[in-house]
Amino acid sequence: MRATRPQKLVVLALLAVGCAGGDVDPWAPGELLIEQIGLTGEAIGEAALVVGPDGTTVLIDVGNDAHAGRVLGALERHGDSAAVDWVLLTHYHADHIGGFDKLFEPSAANDGEPTGIRQKVLTRGSSTSMTAAPTARSARPSAAG
Repeated sequence: MRATRPQKLVVLALLAVGCAGGDVDPWAPGELLIEQIGLTGEAIGEAALVVGPDGTTVLIDVGNDAHAGRVLGALERHGDSAAVDWVLLTHYHADHIGGFDKLFEPSAANDGEPTGIRQKVLTRGSSTSMTAAPTARSARPSAAG
């Protein structure tokens, strides 16, 4: 049986979560959350958020420029809108990457405080990945506070 596109995206996201590295025990108890972010309205768009059992976040696509608020809302509901660990861009269509600048650059959508990327932006079909520019918001808060 051939895998569908959503199944392939989930596999890619799980691989990114597994690549988080560090001292994380991949078999530690926890929940895996996968949310297809509802990007409705006049403008079409696609985005999904995967949160691994260890809290690693993978944002798959970012919708178009009209959807930044909904994507930020999903990040706030399931963790931290200040930063994500990985961003996976599946392809270069406006409904999948059009909102990138409104999330990761200062904009009115994020009150001038861009969401940070702790690891990298991964792009489908490229042999390299883009490293996000470090921001003050991209550091993961320590457990001690």
